Amino acid sequence: RLHAGHRLLLAAAALATHKEGTLFVGVTGEALLAKKSDKNKIQPYAKRANDAERFLESVWCPDEKNASMEVKKNIKTGPLDGSPPLASTVEDMRALVVSRETLGGAAAVNAQRRDLGFPPLEIIAVGVVGGVGDSDEARERTKLSSSALRAAAE
Repeated sequence: RLHAGHRLLLAAAALATHKEGTLFVGVTGEALLAKKSDKNKIQPYAKRANDAERFLESVWCPDEKNASMEVKKNIKTGPLDGSPPLASTVEDMRALVVSRETLGGAAAVNAQRRDLGFPPLEIIAVGVVGGVGDSDEARERTKLSSSALRAAAE
């Protein structure tokens, strides 16, 4: 399900994308979901990718005149499946929006880009939703997460 944390990441990505740019969205693919808890409650990839695109269409308007047509053209979704992500392999990308908890992955992407001779991406880190407490452990326990939402679902 597209929860508030996902919407925060997508909205930040929309804000970071130039109006004539392309917004690439990585949606977790089946291979990376294999060991997730309550996997039977996870929506299919196509539904999750479509929901991300529809949300972006509602918040991102690169061209006021032809808003929906232009937005669809400028959003590209693809699976995050364990192979190098597009952020590593598309030279024209300029920024990567991640949650703070995945900054290590962003550093790995920039290392892969460096190995290919590409310029590094600007990393935009978004905080987690919820996540209150004085320690990393407390914040991890109280953050909004898909796994926790699936576990609580009937």
